[in-house]
Amino acid sequence: MHSFKNFYAVCNFFLHICLALATLTLSAMTSTVRVLAAASDTSRTDRIEAEIKHMYGVYGVVEVGARERIENSIDAPWVWPVLHQRKVIGYAFNTLEIAPLPGFSGQPIELLVAINVDGTYRDVRVLSHKEPMFVDGYMDETMDAFAEQYKGKHVKDRIKVVTRGKGARRVRGKAYVDGITTATISVEVLNDSVIQSAIEIAGTKIKGFRRVVPAKVNQAHFEAVTWSDLIQSEWIAEQRFTAGEVYDAFDGSRHAFRSDERINDPTTTFSELGVVQVNVPSIGRYLLGEQGYRKLTKRSLKPGDSAILVFSNGPYSFLGKDFVPSTAPERLHIRQGEQTIEVQDLNFYNFLKPSWPAEMPAYKEVKLLRISAFEAFDPSQPWDLHLNVVRGRNQLTDGVTRSFPLRYNLPQKFFVKQEARADQSDVTTPLWLRLWMDRWVEIVFLLAGLILLTAVILTPARFTKKAQHFEYFRWAFLLYTIGFIGYFTQGQLSVTLLFTVAQSIFNTSAMTGLLLDPILCILGVYTLVTLFVWGRGFFCGWLCPFGAMQEVMGWIGEKLRLPQVRISWMTHSHANKLKYVIFLGLIVTSVFSLTKAEVLAEVEPFKTALTMSFERSWPFVAYAVLLLIASMFVHKFFCRYICPLGAALAIVGKFRAIDSIPRRKECGSPCQLCSVRCGINAIKPTGEIDYDECVQCYECVVIHDDEKECVPLIQRAKRTIRPTTSAPSVV
Repeated sequence: MHSFKNFYAVCNFFLHICLALATLTLSAMTSTVRVLAAASDTSRTDRIEAEIKHMYGVYGVVEVGARERIENSIDAPWVWPVLHQRKVIGYAFNTLEIAPLPGFSGQPIELLVAINVDGTYRDVRVLSHKEPMFVDGYMDETMDAFAEQYKGKHVKDRIKVVTRGKGARRVRGKAYVDGITTATISVEVLNDSVIQSAIEIAGTKIKGFRRVVPAKVNQAHFEAVTWSDLIQSEWIAEQRFTAGEVYDAFDGSRHAFRSDERINDPTTTFSELGVVQVNVPSIGRYLLGEQGYRKLTKRSLKPGDSAILVFSNGPYSFLGKDFVPSTAPERLHIRQGEQTIEVQDLNFYNFLKPSWPAEMPAYKEVKLLRISAFEAFDPSQPWDLHLNVVRGRNQLTDGVTRSFPLRYNLPQKFFVKQEARADQSDVTTPLWLRLWMDRWVEIVFLLAGLILLTAVILTPARFTKKAQHFEYFRWAFLLYTIGFIGYFTQGQLSVTLLFTVAQSIFNTSAMTGLLLDPILCILGVYTLVTLFVWGRGFFCGWLCPFGAMQEVMGWIGEKLRLPQVRISWMTHSHANKLKYVIFLGLIVTSVFSLTKAEVLAEVEPFKTALTMSFERSWPFVAYAVLLLIASMFVHKFFCRYICPLGAALAIVGKFRAIDSIPRRKECGSPCQLCSVRCGINAIKPTGEIDYDECVQCYECVVIHDDEKECVPLIQRAKRTIRPTTSAPSVV
């Protein structure tokens, strides 16, 4: 007993020594981490301040002031004042602290933005990002070049990303920047990060800059009116522009109207323009009727939107011959204060014929237009509708524009003032929703293709009944997959998407990143649903653009009579395990370094072949081309033995609910026809379908249902035919 107490005392002593040492070690480690973190922060701050000085280098010696919080709030963002000769000339700030919008990777793009005291952008620099398109894809210099386009633009400008060759300009208070092909989401996020953070800083630091808090339409206020009432009360604004006024506006311009284009009488009407705001109950219910007004406010307009009715007579169309419904007419814009506001066609009467009040005069053109809440338009304040006339536009120049204003103002009784918000991000449309609305045509065409594919899945017998017709249909769908899904919409799913999905489990902002691309989002959801019901085949065999490209290359190889390598079942069953090893390696790597995993994911040639259309450094191009050439000899070589995404789908596909490929007891023994015809080796020698490898091409189903191809059906038909003998005739 005594010895036990001694042993316990010794153990207790050593335990306390160990705890003390652990505490000291942990304390030392914590102190070290803090020192290193402080040193890292100091070093990082020094680098950022050096970058700011470089931005303002044209001023000579500049001083970066101590960082300060705007509005003296602990939650407010930091800003660096920039001084020259002790005078503030601008402000610099980090978007990560103000508008940390998640990019396609699920992580925000960190930007250093500098604005001058007059509200113009001094410079925008990319500090860090994890966008997959710029990992061994486009060089970082490409993103830097995009960011340089903000120089000289103003914080008040509505900056839009447009197609290449049309950007880097300012028109009527709107600014445009050239996008980066196939990296649309990344640059849209970058653009929103710059704009939102700049507005936040400018609202406090830039003199004369204020964010509009628009009034709301008072839906409870209603007055019965007539057309005469609207005219007398000036709730409808009308103005006549004569030909002489328009000609005079272009005098002195080399793009003035030529003499042969002039109307002889300068007093002749050039345009008689009218406008009225119709989302006000008193006006809208009279002009549109109760049903039309309800449709407008409940279905066509989003919260904060406004709607105006524009009408005109005269030879000059405010729409123009090149106008496309549901877009913004170039010949109209609104100015409110210093803000230029865009209007967009609602295409309200696309199916229904409008029914205007009997008192309303007949007009040559009538259009219902929307003003988005994103425009920060205040309907309770005066504004001007501008009619734009352009001269001298051609392929080399935008020509010269003269605009003719029409003033509009409604009484305050129609509106309710809103309280100002410190953060107005909630009054703007989220980026992901704007991207979905902008790509609605692509979404419709994608959904149409998916509905058609679903019809094939649910009723395969209707499509495989005639082998030749089904072959034509399948090739047409594969070309749709390559052309529309692959190249036009950039809808190639990748194993890197799984990394983003995994992040979204622990980081909700990554989920927003998934929503930024509507095509990938819809395809991902559709693939997930079909995966648990039927297995991996319907994505790999029908919706994968690179898989479809391999099938096309295989067909070309057959037409060129290249030797087709038939891999034995034994070799194939071992070789196809390689893709699982690759997938496991990517998953393990992603746990330690997501960036390295995205680099290693280049084992998928999707970015090279589809996203970047082979415009890349030669090793990547050579790899993608070699895989396509290999598929000319070995059917879908990459899909069968390398594709990590296929491995991931095959693993999840093991939990499918339905085995959809029909089989007979004769399949495998004695009949091996389907097994021989299956180019991807998805039919075992026993006749069973290997659903881990099957791409649901339905070639075996066509044979299975063909009475002239299926061996068991042919044998059964022969057994049912009995030879008949006729009785001898009696003479």
